[in-house]
Amino acid sequence: MLQDSCFECQKTSDETQLSKCPTCHKQFCEDHSHRMSGRWFCSRGCAQHFFFSEPDEEDVVPDE
Repeated sequence: MLQDSCFECQKTSDETQLSKCPTCHKQFCEDHSHRMSGRWFCSRGCAQHFFFSEPDEEDVVPDE
């Protein structure tokens, strides 16, 4: 179940606007956000993973 509070400071949606990280799906507030390439994330690590992670081996289609 998704929490309705910032993972870091525990502020609720009644206190601040919350966003959901597209990488790990944690809720975060503006004070605990990281922006990269026009998208918002809960941390720098999630932002880097979103843009620079290697694809899974089963997702790679071999050249024919």
